[in-house]
Amino acid sequence: MTLRARTGLLAAAALLMAGCPPPVPQADFSASPRKGAVPLRVRFADTMDTTANDLANWRWDFGDGVTSMSPTPEHRFTERGLYTVSLEVDTRGRTLSRVKTDYIAALGEFAVVCTNTGSYPLTQVYITPAESLEWGPNRLAEPVAAGQAHTLPHRFLQGQHIVSVVFGVDGHAQSVTLPGNLHSVGLKEETVTLEAFWHSPNDTGIAFSWH
Repeated sequence: MTLRARTGLLAAAALLMAGCPPPVPQADFSASPRKGAVPLRVRFADTMDTTANDLANWRWDFGDGVTSMSPTPEHRFTERGLYTVSLEVDTRGRTLSRVKTDYIAALGEFAVVCTNTGSYPLTQVYITPAESLEWGPNRLAEPVAAGQAHTLPHRFLQGQHIVSVVFGVDGHAQSVTLPGNLHSVGLKEETVTLEAFWHSPNDTGIAFSWH
């Protein structure tokens, strides 16, 4: 008998001697990763104490019509969406269950077309997930001249992003940051046009359109 199991039995015996029944174990599980682009391969694991709870059977429901009886299944989500995952476990003559709503986010990726409708060249574009603590790299390989458009080579995971653009104005860099404006709400959007312009310090901005 392991030290962990012995400690669990001693704790249960102490509760019984005190007139208290041992606590009912709760089903629980983890998954990694929980968010990503489709097709998204996710590894699941039951996180119950198998030594103390004497688990026997597992029944997983991944929310997309697929189930599994494995204690540590791996599942591939092929359609975009938010998936509710549930687990039922047989242990000690009872069935325990756990449901986690919208637990897995299988998302699409979108492309960005930068259109410069201003009077000065667009020299840098930064698009960073809103939850990130620091800016990512400049996404432009070369400046976009006034009146021109350029499709960024990098695709972005759906969600909320912070955008900053930099213009070369008379030999000096001028930047505009609009937090949270680039937000992909739906699950079917494919491309966003980022229209950026700088005509003067009082006439500059960013606009977005999905298609």
